[in-house]
Amino acid sequence: MILSKMVKGGCSPGCLNMAHLSVCTLIILLTRWFIVRDPGMLLTGDECVVALMGHHLLEGRLSSGYFLGQHYGFSVVEAVCCAIGIALGGYHTIPIKLSMLVLFVPAAWCFFRFVEGVSTRRLATVALLAWTCIPPWTLWSMQCRGGYATGALAAMGACVLLAHETRISSWLFRGGFVICLVVVILSQVTWLAALVPLSFGLAWQRGKMKSCLFSGLSALLIALVLHGWLRTLTEATWHAPPVHPLQVFLDLSNVPTRLWEAASTNLFIAESPNLGYGVAGVGLVLLLLAGGWIQGSRLIRRSFHPVSHVLATAVLCQVLACLSLPPEPRYLLPVFPFFLAWLAVECSCFPLTRGWMASVLVAGWIMICAGGVVGMMHAHSRPGWDDSSLDESMHQLVQVLEDGETLHLYSLDPLLQWILMFYSEE
Repeated sequence: MILSKMVKGGCSPGCLNMAHLSVCTLIILLTRWFIVRDPGMLLTGDECVVALMGHHLLEGRLSSGYFLGQHYGFSVVEAVCCAIGIALGGYHTIPIKLSMLVLFVPAAWCFFRFVEGVSTRRLATVALLAWTCIPPWTLWSMQCRGGYATGALAAMGACVLLAHETRISSWLFRGGFVICLVVVILSQVTWLAALVPLSFGLAWQRGKMKSCLFSGLSALLIALVLHGWLRTLTEATWHAPPVHPLQVFLDLSNVPTRLWEAASTNLFIAESPNLGYGVAGVGLVLLLLAGGWIQGSRLIRRSFHPVSHVLATAVLCQVLACLSLPPEPRYLLPVFPFFLAWLAVECSCFPLTRGWMASVLVAGWIMICAGGVVGMMHAHSRPGWDDSSLDESMHQLVQVLEDGETLHLYSLDPLLQWILMFYSEE
């Protein structure tokens, strides 16, 4: 109602964008604030590693450019956010979690601008709400896990530049695009599986293949130079996961299970799926079936739409690339924003989105948003909200160990040392 009045009152497009983004940002902040107040919330060992890198930055030293012990997973940006969280809130779970929103909220804004550029403002708002509420990204939007949030922001930044290339100067586009690609390569290279076909597809449509190729090669060269320097800052004790390009075809029977697990859970250790997340997963399945039907109908009727075909190809490439990695659902995180952007385009430009198909699409979007919120509340509303949190318990454990002058511990958890090091302020 408010937005309709603004339109009738002659509100500018920029004002409308701010209104839509403000509402979506408020939803992001409220839902994430609800999650972090869960007394069962505690930083994982991997998160504590990045948080310790932020602690080192506050001490005036750069312990590593990559995730400690790796030669991949550019983590300096996330470490800076953690340093801000520590400076403002201390060595606790909540400030570290919330500090990651410094990356996710701008990524969400970029996603909105990207989808708006290839569809409509209204569908961009719907897609952004879906990305905000979709189960896998409820917790992973606040995970400092070595480049996931950084890669998301850089990838969405590149998408914005691609969608609005004709509205900005060529040098600004090339410079920004190269920077985004470099960050993606260094942080989470899997995002390239969708960015490469998306970039070349749009460049071919606009007759700018040479410019796109030059930007891509420049980004690769700069990334290689930076990688050569960053790897000197830390010793590699953990290697990148192996890539098996043919694995998805050799293990087709497990592909639906992996996709369903990624769509209907928050991908967090020891968290089981619930009814709300299941509803959101069904909503994703409905959108997938509808999108496939529309895409096939378009090809049969020769009603071609270049942006739709490019995005569909990007989604397919992203899925195949992520499924070629070890069977861990978190590797499928990059699929979802591109998938939602593709469905937004399909909803905006094809006649079959009327009638029964429109009902399926609307049901899918509503189930993702409503199911995601209900699942979120179910997963993080538990008995004992007035009891001490795991964060407080961890600090109490650290105090007991320090009072007893304990120097050595035996634990079956190989990451407990990092958790103790962070909560004890190293």
